[in-house]
Amino acid sequence: MTALLVVDLKVKDREKLKQYGSKTPAMMATFNGSLFAKGPIERLHGTDKFETKVIFEFPNSQFARDWYNSSDYQSIVPLRDEAIESSFHLLESELFISDKFK
Repeated sequence: MTALLVVDLKVKDREKLKQYGSKTPAMMATFNGSLFAKGPIERLHGTDKFETKVIFEFPNSQFARDWYNSSDYQSIVPLRDEAIESSFHLLESELFISDKFK
């Protein structure tokens, strides 16, 4: 079952974000993770302090958890926290874009 890792973020330090962003793709690839979507958030309802949403795709939630908890990723968490204010969410579902709502 495919899993999506959804990250909501607000940039605190763009230079540190570049450093953090340059390190994550290779780490994710090790766990079969890939970028699914990225862009600014347009709120249609409610309030939120975040301004950008990034979505990564993994084969399943265990791959996503293993990447997040890996020593390589955990070693750059302090850099992440200096670069962005963020919230990470894991979504596992059988229903994705290719499926139709019934």
